Amino acid sequence: MDYFELYKLSLRIINDNHPSYFQNFLDSSMSYNETSNLRKKFGDESVIDTFMEIIKNQIDDNIIKGSVTLTKDDDLISINGLTTLGHEYLKQLDNQKFFNKLKSIAKSTGKQITVTTVSSLISKLLF
Repeated sequence: MDYFELYKLSLRIINDNHPSYFQNFLDSSMSYNETSNLRKKFGDESVIDTFMEIIKNQIDDNIIKGSVTLTKDDDLISINGLTTLGHEYLKQLDNQKFFNKLKSIAKSTGKQITVTTVSSLISKLLF
């Protein structure tokens, strides 16, 4: 999966739809062609798990206002919108020149691109 695209898509979904919980986020994501394509290619469970990991990471990195409550069955994720930093990330990721530069830098580092490395790379490029 292209974590850069998923990272940007998750910010876009939250910005456009204002979901309050992860399930609302998933419901909203179904109206995006990118999500449908990912589900066909990788399966529902993989896409859901990846989105969950991305959202948790974005909350930890203060890009999304929200919280994660650990429960016996699953994690309850509440979402309260993008932070100021989240809006800036989305703005920059929508800039194709920035997005291409970000991908180029990621490839040149030789590191495997994961959910956690995406935030770090964006932050280094912005600041």
